[in-house]
Amino acid sequence: MCPSLHGVPMPSHEPEKPRGIFLNIDLTDSVAFQSISGTAHVVFAAFMGKRQMKKHKHPRRSDTWEVLNNGQITFTFKEAKARRIPKENFRRAIGELVGVGFIDVIHPGIGGRGLHNQPTLYAISERWRKFGTSDFQAASMPMNPLTRVRAFKAHRAEQVSEGGVVHL
Repeated sequence: MCPSLHGVPMPSHEPEKPRGIFLNIDLTDSVAFQSISGTAHVVFAAFMGKRQMKKHKHPRRSDTWEVLNNGQITFTFKEAKARRIPKENFRRAIGELVGVGFIDVIHPGIGGRGLHNQPTLYAISERWRKFGTSDFQAASMPMNPLTRVRAFKAHRAEQVSEGGVVHL
């Protein structure tokens, strides 16, 4: 909020940060985007809004954008609830987004209170570009080290052998 003088806002010398998200037409026309549910679309748009972007200007070609916080993006059940997304729908949407290659789980979170409360860390992925082809690489989700179960399936937990990785 801008400081005010006698109730009149004073102009700010800081440039306004752009608000909103950009979805490339290649993404919205992709098989991956067309195959996910409405809830997954909402969750994906929220992920895209959580990116911290930096523009790189190039003199001889078009500008490029860098995601500064890729691999450090969080989206908690509490945030999903605030967006009126039920817990089970949120789990399913995350599974869809990982499954088609829009996001990757970098570090599974550890729920609870106190020391062990760590949010899941996500990265925006480009794997979706090959979804539906033989070149598509399915995601691997690391196990939660405390519970020894795969992420987002606690309600139907399948125990995994020592050192295992669960493939979606």
